[in-house]
Amino acid sequence: MVTQNKKILIITGSFGNGHMQVTQSIVNQLNDMNLDHLSVIEHDLFMEAHPILTSICKKWYINSFKYFRNMYKGFYYSRPDKLDKCFYKYYGLNKLINLLIKEKPDLILLTFPTPVMSVLTEQFNINIPVATVMTDYRLHKNWITPYSTRYYVATKETNKTS
Repeated sequence: MVTQNKKILIITGSFGNGHMQVTQSIVNQLNDMNLDHLSVIEHDLFMEAHPILTSICKKWYINSFKYFRNMYKGFYYSRPDKLDKCFYKYYGLNKLINLLIKEKPDLILLTFPTPVMSVLTEQFNINIPVATVMTDYRLHKNWITPYSTRYYVATKETNKTS
């Protein structure tokens, strides 16, 4: 019996260190398991897709939390249906499509809120399982990905709200 090689594509983001730390922990754990037929690829989608704009957004993110808390809350915790009107929903779409064509993953694992995945699953009819590891303390609309087959959360409180 021939075992097929499997590939996991981890989509992460360098907004804060938590997403990257969780990603690295997952990669390390999978590598420590010595699974010969599994390869794990990780990509910082937004930084790769739009490095200059993402750098600017990261500065805005840090300052919005410090100085413009209401703007921060509005962006992350407004009603989920507001995401449909948000530019952020399409951020990194072309890069993600190209990654899927190039890497041909068997599983997409999100460790960063990635609304563009919703666009991909709804409008492009991809047939790749998606799982989400929520690396934030609180659930917000950007974590919800239609067709995600599984959500992993760190706390019982987060699980109750998801």
